[in-house]
Amino acid sequence: MTYSKVQKFGHLGRQVTSAFDGIQIYAEAIGDPSKPAIVYIHGNSTSSVVMGLSFFDETLLKHFYQGRLDLRGHGLSDTVRFLPAIILDARFNDETQSSDVDAVFQGFSFEKPIFVGWSYGAVILADYITVLGDEGVRGIVIANGLTGEMSEIKKFFNHNLFSGHSDDVHATQMHRAFGLFIDALTCTYKVWIFKRKKLWDAYMNKASRSIQNLVVYRKSDKVNSPEFMDYIKERWEPSLL
Repeated sequence: MTYSKVQKFGHLGRQVTSAFDGIQIYAEAIGDPSKPAIVYIHGNSTSSVVMGLSFFDETLLKHFYQGRLDLRGHGLSDTVRFLPAIILDARFNDETQSSDVDAVFQGFSFEKPIFVGWSYGAVILADYITVLGDEGVRGIVIANGLTGEMSEIKKFFNHNLFSGHSDDVHATQMHRAFGLFIDALTCTYKVWIFKRKKLWDAYMNKASRSIQNLVVYRKSDKVNSPEFMDYIKERWEPSLL
């Protein structure tokens, strides 16, 4: 999109303060605030830039007020530095992530937006709903999100070239080795991502009764198994299927 077109749709980018611990979260908004809102959340070790094709799409901007944010520790958002790992782990939990998203909602006047979460971004959607409920959410779109069973998610992270990281016999040693491998590639404050587990009961039991549409995963998606899709159908409110 050219600069003139960006100006036409009213592009704004700035930092907002997360109420939980004062971290500065960078976010952007574009379009008409009176239109329904869409907020894009990127995956791990990326930034909101990866959502650019949808964010600047002129057809979408005719109908939606669009937003995107950099998760804490990513992109132009601040991060927690020089703290022990145990403290860092606590700084990336349900409360902190939901506080970050809520700060963006308040700062850019996103009212009942549609969430679009890609990859790890799907977990952030669950954080928000778990802590703040689903009243402030119009709908959810999960793009290849990590929401399947742990055995399926593990396949996503295991690469054939790293056979030593896929040893089911020595699970404890494998987990530690994988953590050390990731630690060698990223800054210490991001190691928490690969230790985290999520409970989706709040999402499956409560949110499904309020959110209008169910996104059905394709059978070709490697992370989400057909068995998990059947599990969703069993738990979802029948009237929404």
